Amino acid sequence: MLHDTELTHQLGGTLDVVVSRDDVGCPDIVSVVDVSLSDHHLLLWSVSAAHHTLPADTVTCRSWRKLDIAEFRAALLCYSS
Repeated sequence: MLHDTELTHQLGGTLDVVVSRDDVGCPDIVSVVDVSLSDHHLLLWSVSAAHHTLPADTVTCRSWRKLDIAEFRAALLCYSS
């Protein structure tokens, strides 16, 4: 989303812009400040930067190093008949 600003270049025109995704939030005000370091002006803005964490999933898995292949083979043969 392109946000409206004042002219951002010393000779006029908008050369610098603020762009954000729709799901991030929209700045209320984009301020344009001439800090006399360049012919481009400084853009200042703020948006809400709340970070939402997803709940953790618990996963249980077998340690393959501890697998007894003979016992596993016997269990498979038991279920195959």
